[in-house]
Amino acid sequence: MTTRFVPGINGRVALAERDTADVLKVSGQTLRLLQAVPTRTVFEDAPDGLVVVHGDFGPNNLVVDPGTGQVAAVVDWEWCHPGESVEDVAWCEWTIRAHHPEYVHLLGAFFDAYGATPPWAERHAAMITNLRQLLAFAVDRDGDSPTVTARMTQLRATEQWSQTHP
Repeated sequence: MTTRFVPGINGRVALAERDTADVLKVSGQTLRLLQAVPTRTVFEDAPDGLVVVHGDFGPNNLVVDPGTGQVAAVVDWEWCHPGESVEDVAWCEWTIRAHHPEYVHLLGAFFDAYGATPPWAERHAAMITNLRQLLAFAVDRDGDSPTVTARMTQLRATEQWSQTHP
């Protein structure tokens, strides 16, 4: 893998410094483009019907051009895998709900730009599945640690969410 410096600002910063709905809109557009990449160009043995899943998709892993407001790069690919499209959709939503609840009311801009809003039950289940995987990874890597405690807290809170809360 080759990486290079990409000028811009982190999408998390852009949420606060730019029009938040616009940042969510370019997030949805970018995810739609990512999922249009033929999966076998990245994973040659991928089963039919799966998409390229970033695995940690959200504004926090986007570099945004401060001049145009467009996405200049998607970073942090270590969880990338072939999977279901709802995985990244749900994780982007989870990121906003968990870390930027003041912007939850703007998630419609993300879904509109993405081109679909999967049913809440599917999104919620994908959020919980991802958190369980992250918890298992943390337990395997760290045993009993603050990261494990934080993941357990996030999982329990997310399990309680409804479509309208938080």
